[in-house]
Amino acid sequence: MRRISVNICPRPSSSPRNKTIVNFQVRPVCLPVLGLLAALLFFSYAGATTEETIPTPGLQPVYRIYLRVHLANSSRSPEEFGPIFSEINRIWYTQAGICFEIHTVYHDTPLNDGLDMWFSPYIGGYNGYYDGEFIQMSDVPDLARVENPARSSAARTAAHELGHALDLPHRQDSDENLMRSRTFGWQLNAQEIKLARETAADIAIEDTTPLTCGSPQIRREETSSPQLLEQP
Repeated sequence: MRRISVNICPRPSSSPRNKTIVNFQVRPVCLPVLGLLAALLFFSYAGATTEETIPTPGLQPVYRIYLRVHLANSSRSPEEFGPIFSEINRIWYTQAGICFEIHTVYHDTPLNDGLDMWFSPYIGGYNGYYDGEFIQMSDVPDLARVENPARSSAARTAAHELGHALDLPHRQDSDENLMRSRTFGWQLNAQEIKLARETAADIAIEDTTPLTCGSPQIRREETSSPQLLEQP
């Protein structure tokens, strides 16, 4: 019977032999090398899966709206807001073709063109509210669980209040709704999408060529005195 022996990291002095059965042998000296290769493959795969791509929305044009987020009173660290802002845009961009060009500030000066949102540890027992001009947000909203929840209570509540800013009323017929009060639901129906897009068209950036949202601009603190800006 012929055997073929395949050695990983063979001895330099080894000579080929005529055999018929294929055997794989790993020399002990090579185990650390193989372990390192396996670790590199694992972390390469893990790194690849952590990057998520937001699908291009079916509805176009994409309406992009400036959103200034005021963090001077927030108890959250700036780093915590990256995932929150990404989920806000995931909710609105994928369903309605609306995205928010977000930047943070550490003063109370509002935008001349766009929407403003404030985060604070406590806002009188509310999770968030839109007063017809500005959005006030609790740092950690308390929401009821649903079958298919949003990831972040802050992102979901902010997206809900942005819905009010886009003229959407409450809709309490299902816990999965974005416009339901105090749940992790994030879904919009066709009528809500139509109405929100009509409002968004009136306040959006004039250039509707881009089909994606810009990366949120998160600042730790202001480097100059605040001024009223037409845009970020």
